[in-house]
Amino acid sequence: GFLDKLGYDGWIGCEYKPATTTEAGLGWMKDHNVL
Repeated sequence: GFLDKLGYDGWIGCEYKPATTTEAGLGWMKDHNVL
């Protein structure tokens, strides 16, 4: 990925604010067998 190319090996923080419900926002995961 991009950060690998930069040589970055630190921690990354992200914020998630769903537009509706968490289940609806993460529904794509089922389609890609992530869950």
